[in-house]
Amino acid sequence: MNTKATLRIFLMMTALLLGMFTLVATRPAAAAPDAFGLTTKVEPAGKGTVDVSPPPPYSENQVVSLTATPIAGWTFDKWVLASDLVWWDENWDYRVTVTAAAAGYARKDKPAEVALNFTQLWSSLGKTGTLDPNSIRVVEVDGSDAVIDDTVPFQFDKAKDFNAASKAAGTLVLIMEGNTPAGATRRYHVYFDVTGKGFAAPNVPSQITFNPSATDQGKTAYQLDTPVGTYFYHTKGGGFSSFNDLGGNDWINWNSAPENAGDFRGIPNLVHPNNGGYFHPGRTGMTTTLISQGPIKVTFESFEANNPPAGRDRWRGIWEVYPTYVNFTIVSAPYNYYFLYEGTPGGALQINSDFVVRSTGVQTLANVAWEEDLANEEWAFVADPTVGRALYMASHTDDLKTDSFGQQDGVMTKLGFGRKGIAPLLDKTIVPRQFTWGIMNEVTFDAGKPVIYNAYKDLNVSVGAAEARSGASLGSTNPVSFTITGQHTITAVFKPQQFTVNVTTSGQGSVTKTPNKATYALNEQVTLTATPAVDWAFAGWSGDLTGSDNPATVTVTKNMNITATFAQSFTITTSVNPAEGGSITLNPSKPTYQPGEQVQVTATANSGYTFTGWGGALSGSNPTETVTVNSNLNIIANFSSATYTFSATANGNGSVSWEPVKPLYGAGDVVTVTATPATDYYFIGWTGDVNSSTNPLQVTISGNTSIVANFMPVVCYTLTTIVNPPDSGTVTIEPPSNCEGGGYTVGTMVTLTAIPGTQKRFVGWSGGITGSISPIQFPITGDMTVIATFEDDVYPLTTTVVGSGAIAKSPDQPAGYFIGQEVMLTALPASGSEFVGWSGDVTGTSPTVPITITGAMSVTATFTTAGPFTLTVNTAGDGSGTVQISPEKAEYTYGELVELTPVPAPDSVFAGWSGDASGAARPLRVTMTGNKTITATFIVPAGPFSDNFNSCTLANQWSAEQMGDATMSYTGRSLKIQIPEGSDHYINRSLNNAPRLMQDADNRNFEIVAKFDSDLTQDYQTQGILIEGTTATGVATMLRIDFTYNSGVVSLYSGAWTPGKLSQKFSLPIAAGDANYLRVNRTGDKWTLSYSATGADNNWQAAGDFKYIMTVSRAGVFAGNLKPSGGVAPALTTEIDFFQNTAEGPMVEDTPLLTINKVGNGTVTASPSIDQLTCGQTVRLTATPLPGGTFDGWSGDATGTQNPLSMLLNRPRTVTATFTAPDTFTLSLPVIIR
Repeated sequence: MNTKATLRIFLMMTALLLGMFTLVATRPAAAAPDAFGLTTKVEPAGKGTVDVSPPPPYSENQVVSLTATPIAGWTFDKWVLASDLVWWDENWDYRVTVTAAAAGYARKDKPAEVALNFTQLWSSLGKTGTLDPNSIRVVEVDGSDAVIDDTVPFQFDKAKDFNAASKAAGTLVLIMEGNTPAGATRRYHVYFDVTGKGFAAPNVPSQITFNPSATDQGKTAYQLDTPVGTYFYHTKGGGFSSFNDLGGNDWINWNSAPENAGDFRGIPNLVHPNNGGYFHPGRTGMTTTLISQGPIKVTFESFEANNPPAGRDRWRGIWEVYPTYVNFTIVSAPYNYYFLYEGTPGGALQINSDFVVRSTGVQTLANVAWEEDLANEEWAFVADPTVGRALYMASHTDDLKTDSFGQQDGVMTKLGFGRKGIAPLLDKTIVPRQFTWGIMNEVTFDAGKPVIYNAYKDLNVSVGAAEARSGASLGSTNPVSFTITGQHTITAVFKPQQFTVNVTTSGQGSVTKTPNKATYALNEQVTLTATPAVDWAFAGWSGDLTGSDNPATVTVTKNMNITATFAQSFTITTSVNPAEGGSITLNPSKPTYQPGEQVQVTATANSGYTFTGWGGALSGSNPTETVTVNSNLNIIANFSSATYTFSATANGNGSVSWEPVKPLYGAGDVVTVTATPATDYYFIGWTGDVNSSTNPLQVTISGNTSIVANFMPVVCYTLTTIVNPPDSGTVTIEPPSNCEGGGYTVGTMVTLTAIPGTQKRFVGWSGGITGSISPIQFPITGDMTVIATFEDDVYPLTTTVVGSGAIAKSPDQPAGYFIGQEVMLTALPASGSEFVGWSGDVTGTSPTVPITITGAMSVTATFTTAGPFTLTVNTAGDGSGTVQISPEKAEYTYGELVELTPVPAPDSVFAGWSGDASGAARPLRVTMTGNKTITATFIVPAGPFSDNFNSCTLANQWSAEQMGDATMSYTGRSLKIQIPEGSDHYINRSLNNAPRLMQDADNRNFEIVAKFDSDLTQDYQTQGILIEGTTATGVATMLRIDFTYNSGVVSLYSGAWTPGKLSQKFSLPIAAGDANYLRVNRTGDKWTLSYSATGADNNWQAAGDFKYIMTVSRAGVFAGNLKPSGGVAPALTTEIDFFQNTAEGPMVEDTPLLTINKVGNGTVTASPSIDQLTCGQTVRLTATPLPGGTFDGWSGDATGTQNPLSMLLNRPRTVTATFTAPDTFTLSLPVIIR
């Protein structure tokens, strides 16, 4: 053991023994609250006073305020401190105390870290300063501030926004060298000072050698050499690829061999290599940057290299490498993950001798796999007894997730936190989260546990008050706050009052001061002379001097700030290239311009030239630009000559002319070309380089141009109209004609109007045109014949007979009746029947009634026999049951009402009515109008099955599908599907990735009810019922029936999905408060939807129905979100109370997550309270007997007598607390009667 370590242990043991002796011998008296005094002085004497508030005496760490007041003509300069502090080195003026407590765990060479802000420490002393980082030193001291060790290894890592003058902040890292007992606290003084005092950099021996440009297995890597071995870290993969211990054994051994033989190995391997492999050596999806580097710690950060999709977090983590172990902090994770060691213990896995030790103390060989939650403390190590070392890992956060170990093909370990099978379980939302791993020379539980605790258990580190050396300046803040730490003497230093004259310039020029001094006495005079630069002029004074006198004299009465303003003017020179190409205009156009003035510059090309762009001080090709004048400008406009040909020819009889006529044209020239048709011809349009029917036509030349004028002969066509049948109407024509001698030219728009005759109506057009619109407009395309068809304006009178009888009509006109015509109807009952009454467009019971025709009409005459009638009720189906008939009689009279109630057997359900009734009404009300046979069908129920989701796990019949980045959770009363914000989760023609719960369902009639306890509040949120199956042609299909939110409105929606297509079947806006219960009834191909706010029988509202043919195979519930235009898909938490197949009867009440029973008298309290419990929580139960009674113990889902009792709620639980009543006694007193 070296001398320094021996001295440290001796002093610590001495302090410990002295403390024990003091505690045993006598309790020390508390320090008096007024143990300290403060003396103030003034220098020079008599030049001012000092006030202190509050007055002495003072207690330790009390803050006082000192105010210095100078006499006239003097000003306060600074404070100077004198004290009796024990000081390590007089070259340093400031220090702060840092204490590091072992926090209940034995420590060895433990790194301690603390955040320090030296700017704030100076501020607490009433001083400002600029930190010299080379001045920082750390010494260890005892309780009396005597120095134990002045060579403490340390480093100071600057904060990202470090500024030596305004924010001298960062993290101090030091090594608590040697052994520190579990209950010990060690004290350190951190000395620091300002710049300008010539401090040399501290000489701290390096315990970590860092090489940022190494390679490992051909991959770019960081190499870190430490006292326990050498690490290699793949910077593009974000994982450790090798760790070579001091014996040269590689405990990770990543290489490019397939899978377990090499490529799957590494630390921490947060994501499976087939799913992106983030934080996995050998991959390329990460970027790594160095944060800080020092002799005892290296810090670097790895993050996802590519920008993630909108709304998804980026993988990001920070590594801290210390001399004997490594810390990892996961900062952000877009998905769940695990933390793994996949490697080769001792250089090669030996499954029959290497072993694993868990934090629970259980030790198993490496050939034994296990999956369990490491409760309370989450750490484990893999040991190689041959090399005598172990690799350990620790999670700083205890959770309920499964941890696991296994070996792969006898060549690689799989030790991990938050991994079950290959499923990652660590919650992406719980960040930041820390892990620690390292190598140790201990291979047993008892020997390894202190090493692991030393690495990952936190210290208690605190910072004391800043202190200044006697004679050190406390700064010039007045008043100043000062913290009392002992006996102090503080001197207020004054100096003669001085003022500054600060002169600045605006523009180019200079100012001289006479006399030229740093400061001036009160009422001293100063002469200022302004001298402008070339091409500049003096414009005047501003600030504490105004006007334009130059020179000017000021009398100094305070600190003065004066500005001399100089102005200048600039010229703009323009030129054109070539000179004949065009011109440049300036707006405004002036000889000179002021600084910052804006000028519009325009280039105009001459005829035959085009503007090609700017040169000189201006660039671009826009003919008009705006420049800001801040210097002399030379602007050039460039032009080029452009000549093009133009020609125009005629196609057909006609001629073409144009103006101007030239052999060549410049770009931008405008040519007017005119087409003139010959007699009996007309112009139809231009073709070639221009397509237009405008005549004359203006053409702007931009290249060689050739166009053709097209002419056609004038042809007149006939239009003949025919009325069918003759004399049934007339046809008018507009216009009558546009050709001499009659007829129309091609393309003429003609309007025909059909006018029906008396008691006729227009039917439609045929021949040259078709349709039934009148008037109708169309173009003439040739000789045309158009037929207008009319018919009698009559309407049918349809009669229907119910029962035995007939209807006579007078007059009887099978072809129909005219509007307003009266028809007499007579009901003729058959033998044995009697007339009941009319319905439809005529009502009443008179056998003969008149009806006036107003259009197509329908009338029904109902006849009936007098009865009596019989009612036959049967049962069918693979189930069993009975039907209650009320009243039950052999015969019924006409119109008598009978009520049928199905009563299924215990193993059956009622499926519906058939025969002379349909549907599934319970009870069914039948009106007897004849003999009736009705069958009630009972079936043995099958899927889907009801579920009230009142457990902490998903029932076996369910399958959770399309979960992606969605998650599920349980409250004990409901199930939640949580969808994050960002990406789409939906069912439409292009998406089928909405998370869902599905179970098998029979292809039969059913009724499903789902209750949702979650509200929809943002666009494209949806939740509902999903039915899967196949169409009649065998194509996969789904019916989504759901509540959906869009533009502030909740709708009940249904759509039929097939691959690549979604067809809307139903959509109905509803009140948002009604979107709680959703019911779907399937009867054959008919789907009936209803909804409710409360689920009560009288609260259901019928939404409507539709038909869809499918063979049903599965049913369930789903949730979804979709990105609205210009936004992101909103987050959604869908909470499902229950899913009910009504054939199974009503839903039972939710089972409480925790039921507490009592035997005997006493109370049991739960924390949290029962109404606040959810799955996964731990509840604390406290049993309290009555006074004098006893608590005997727990039974049910808990046993024993532990009180209070902690219980994990991972399913509904029932516990019973048993109490014994207090003993009772009988007191008998004599009664004396006088």
